[in-house]
Amino acid sequence: MKKLVSLNVVMGNAMKNMKENEKFVVVDVPIEYLEIAPNQRDRVSKAGVDNKAKKWDTNKCFILKGTWHFGDKKVLLQDGQHRYLAAKKAIEEYSKEINTLKVAVFIGLTPDEEIDLFLYQDEGVNKLRYCDKFKSIKMKSKRNEVEQAMYDLMELCDKHDILLSGYNDRFVKSQKKIGSIKKSYEIIQYQGKDCFEWIID
Repeated sequence: MKKLVSLNVVMGNAMKNMKENEKFVVVDVPIEYLEIAPNQRDRVSKAGVDNKAKKWDTNKCFILKGTWHFGDKKVLLQDGQHRYLAAKKAIEEYSKEINTLKVAVFIGLTPDEEIDLFLYQDEGVNKLRYCDKFKSIKMKSKRNEVEQAMYDLMELCDKHDILLSGYNDRFVKSQKKIGSIKKSYEIIQYQGKDCFEWIID
């Protein structure tokens, strides 16, 4: 078996081609050195992953996005969770030979900047569902107005035991449920938390 080159060596070689002021470099990262970032959504489409795994074609796999700091043992994926899981499944269950995945690796970002790679990966394309963003927003240290309103919505739903799909899925028949996430956080953003609490009461 071919010995795996260390991630520091892989990244060091790739960074030689970086231009000044560039924040990322596209790297063929050994799949053993990839890991899903802790702020990533917990929900995964198992059917989607399986379908990708069965039909796996490395040449058709879009570039993933990840982050890395010198000395890290893994590149943390912020975009490409399903593709990564599909590649692993293709190896384990369908005997596909996949050694590396092409990743745009951002280097030296702050924790909030890393989270933003996930939150705003899709601007102008298919939008993430609001429920996919809750975990990441909760982990940020500084939030913009919309993010803060969504964070406050999470807090208020906990306080009043209201179901917020994708955040606190523990539905019981008697439990209240948020109908429109967007309208709810916009009430908080523009009218304040007291107004939202008055409405739900």
